[in-house]
Amino acid sequence: SMKKLITSLLLAINIPVLANMQISDLSPMPVHITTTQNIVDALASRHYITTQLNDELSSKIFETYLSDLDPSKSYLLNSDIEDFEKYRFKMDNALRSGNLEPAFEIFNRYHDRVITRFNKVIAILESGLDCFDFTRSEELLVDRDLTTWATSEAELDDLWRKRLKDAILNLRLTDKEP
Repeated sequence: SMKKLITSLLLAINIPVLANMQISDLSPMPVHITTTQNIVDALASRHYITTQLNDELSSKIFETYLSDLDPSKSYLLNSDIEDFEKYRFKMDNALRSGNLEPAFEIFNRYHDRVITRFNKVIAILESGLDCFDFTRSEELLVDRDLTTWATSEAELDDLWRKRLKDAILNLRLTDKEP
């Protein structure tokens, strides 16, 4: 059935489960402010942090957070990253003061992008497999750690089209339905 095919392909291309959760933007609760401050203070006073919470560490926190959210650079655009650059050297001060707005803003944008991508993938799959040209030889970069962020939705659309095509071919090669 089409529903089974869609489920198989979504699992094969690894769209995060949170994509089908239609939730409003998340925001920090008051308790998060003091909890964050207490954690930062405790780590510093108990010498768990041997490095200073400064701009250099702030930049590493920023990079790690983006990498943890979107490790394959499949959802966020370069323009999103440019928008978030204002936080690169402010994460340290934000954590110290318990301000989690930057982290929540970044997460909410990521979540919006995942939902948008999920809906696009579903629409492609519901339109059928005839839109895929299996006679055309293409390359799909699987390890995207060192790639740059996509500069347009069209670039991400092409990446996801190739991922879907690859997933469909893999299912066919293993004698599974599509």
